[in-house]
Amino acid sequence: YGRGDGIRTHGLFVPNEALYQTEPHLGIFATLNIISHKSWFVKGFFENFACNIWVRKLLTIGDVCGKIKSNAYIGGTAMKNKILCIFMTLVVSLCLTGCLPGNDKILPPDDGWTEEELIGMVRIDGKPITRPLTLDSLIEILGEEHCQIDKKSSFVRENGEALVSLKYKDETLLDLTYLGITDDNIDNISDKEIYAFTTNNVYTTYNDIVTINGVSTKSSLNDIIVSLGNPDYKTDYDSIVYCDKNTLEWCIEFLINSYAEEDDKVIYGISVIL
Repeated sequence: YGRGDGIRTHGLFVPNEALYQTEPHLGIFATLNIISHKSWFVKGFFENFACNIWVRKLLTIGDVCGKIKSNAYIGGTAMKNKILCIFMTLVVSLCLTGCLPGNDKILPPDDGWTEEELIGMVRIDGKPITRPLTLDSLIEILGEEHCQIDKKSSFVRENGEALVSLKYKDETLLDLTYLGITDDNIDNISDKEIYAFTTNNVYTTYNDIVTINGVSTKSSLNDIIVSLGNPDYKTDYDSIVYCDKNTLEWCIEFLINSYAEEDDKVIYGISVIL
């Protein structure tokens, strides 16, 4: 038989019979095993950047695969080994699906977030936002055919502050806040920089369009703590705030339904200050 197959006699009568045992082939088990066991330097290098969950999953899978790889070739047949290889390849693929950079959650840092980190976790319809954020760039993300301005709910104040309601598929999705607007015509505001936006998800079915590190208006108070850590500030009107750790300026505010029991409190609105 070749090296890719098994032999019919597995018991060793004399030591030199070990020369006739088939040699295990290096594959995905060996690669992951190297990352997880064989090289402390490689593993340490990855763990330094393991704020991304997919990296930690890869290291964990490497530990498991290393153990299975060590046991798979002891007294087993070639067919069993092949089945194990196929099975573990599928497991690795499934575990990494949806956990690649850009879709993964970031572990909360011990010393708090920076503004760049917080804004960098904001996703609208699964896409990251860029600053300066404008109405035009929002419509590009959401699709022009789905968006329209609710002019009845939009206005410009004398102090230059403007509020624009953006509808998505005929339901109000975001309230956009502008500062320093001199033109009272809402139609001329599309390329102006947005100062902040708030999700208007009390009655809409699209309450998971805006997410922050996986948290949306469908999430619970506990989900926020798990995903973002303890808040920096709690307001008198039962909202929690995450600030830039250096300037202490507000970046993200979660509005919580204050009338629910502690375990049942969920987000009903998210404000992002850009």
